[in-house]
Amino acid sequence: MDMHNEMLLEAYDNLLPELEVLRDVVDKTIRKEIAKSHIFVNSCSSRIKARKSLEGKLELKGYKYKEIFDITDLFGTRVVTYYASDIDRIASIAERVFKVDYANSIDKRKAHNIDQFGYMSLHYICYIPESLYSDPEFPNLNKIPFEFQMRTALQDVWATIAHDTGYKNDVEVPRSQLRRLNRLAGILELADDEFSDIKSSIEQYRRNVKQVVASGNFDDVELNIDSFNEYIEIRPFDALNKRIASINNMDIQEVSFIPYYRVFKRFGFESLGDIDKLLRENEEDAYQFAMRLFADTDIDILASTIGVMCACFVYLFKADSGAAGLMFVLNEVNGERASNKRLADKYMKIGQNMGLVK
Repeated sequence: MDMHNEMLLEAYDNLLPELEVLRDVVDKTIRKEIAKSHIFVNSCSSRIKARKSLEGKLELKGYKYKEIFDITDLFGTRVVTYYASDIDRIASIAERVFKVDYANSIDKRKAHNIDQFGYMSLHYICYIPESLYSDPEFPNLNKIPFEFQMRTALQDVWATIAHDTGYKNDVEVPRSQLRRLNRLAGILELADDEFSDIKSSIEQYRRNVKQVVASGNFDDVELNIDSFNEYIEIRPFDALNKRIASINNMDIQEVSFIPYYRVFKRFGFESLGDIDKLLRENEEDAYQFAMRLFADTDIDILASTIGVMCACFVYLFKADSGAAGLMFVLNEVNGERASNKRLADKYMKIGQNMGLVK
């Protein structure tokens, strides 16, 4: 190794403490900003280039670097997303918090010919701006370039495959095998696009559901877990819950309504309109049922599902479903317990006293 490369290695050794600080600052910043943006990523990793790796790089092309700061990959960080659409979101974070050297950055997503496949990732060359972090003890920290790679999980898989198989070297891989690798790359690229499109479609569907639920056109909304959660968000059972809680000045504790989603699906409900109809047609009887259930008790806390529970029981009474129907609801909500049979018998008697059970 010549004297110039030896000088670069010595500069690297002297720069290691600052590279470690750089790693900590960049890693902490990226993770914090991703969390704030609510982006769900596959991984976020960082590495300082090993001295042995740098030696190999300098032996091949050390002549290209006048000084240590010309080497842009002494430190690198990589964020792997699940969706291709999230790469641009990660890139916007990098552009906002770091200083990006666009001239030396590369977007491999745009580098392929129309008939060429391969892993496509976005590589930024960045610096830490003094506004983000500076320290007089580390005067070179803001001058060190680092590589910020952004790719999807499938692109990451392809990068590993390409590296392990020698895909980039046509001499080492037979043409028949290269063709197979190209086909595989195409499948992965198509899958990436499809996952992003599906995600976008689902998000648009959820926005539409939210709007329709807010409008009150419940008959137009198919009953599924997303629409059910949106329906519960508008708190349709609050008025009934407050009436029931007033019986004994009871407090209401928030609990999950998910067990009742399963109940309504078993009832055969197909839209939110079916749930809304159940509430409208049975609200008064549900309150009267609760009055008989709690009037002579000292219970002081009720679950926020008390209204929907009473409405379901009244619905089952009127449908002549008997104790078996009550047991089904109790098993879904409470889990299968021996006490459910006793509760079902108790509720059946209340229904009979109300004239709702034949």
